[in-house]
Amino acid sequence: MLLVRILTQYASTAITTTIKSYTIILEQGMDGYIVVRCLELPVVTQGKDENEAIRNAIEAIELVIEELGINDRFNVIIRRLYTKI
Repeated sequence: MLLVRILTQYASTAITTTIKSYTIILEQGMDGYIVVRCLELPVVTQGKDENEAIRNAIEAIELVIEELGINDRFNVIIRRLYTKI
């Protein structure tokens, strides 16, 4: 009976847990840097290349959601507004 109660409690917790997604937009800057902005949060950053720009955006998103008191895991949806060569 105890096992059923624990599993039921775990199942209700697992069902209510959601992973938030944040969309980041990558644009080619005039100086050659990649500029990144997040649609859902006040995050704008850049990087010398795409990988650095994405890393910087994820770090900035982590800082903003931590400041907001949100400690959930999240996904990042990447949208490019330029053609990658």
